[in-house]
Amino acid sequence: SRTFVFARPFAPLPAMAVWQFEHNGGWTAVDGGNPGTAEFLEQRWVEWKYGDAAPQRKVTMAGRTFVVDFETMSQISDKRRVSQIRRMEVPHAAAPRQSQRRSA
Repeated sequence: SRTFVFARPFAPLPAMAVWQFEHNGGWTAVDGGNPGTAEFLEQRWVEWKYGDAAPQRKVTMAGRTFVVDFETMSQISDKRRVSQIRRMEVPHAAAPRQSQRRSA
């Protein structure tokens, strides 16, 4: 019997997620919905949540630098404005059903 020891727990399979920030009383996609920025945030969130990365990470969006804090789920702009952020998981699409064939 073999024993395996891992330094850190495995992260679950990545879910699709939408990252948004609070703006004028509503929620808006970060960086205008740029998928590269959302993927970057998702990767950093996984590193923090399931690894040993720091909760605060710098990210450039729309030509500005922000500090994103995953513990407080907030972002701080280079002008020191604080906004709440949220991560919303998108359900995986259900597998398509195979067509049923009728017997003749």
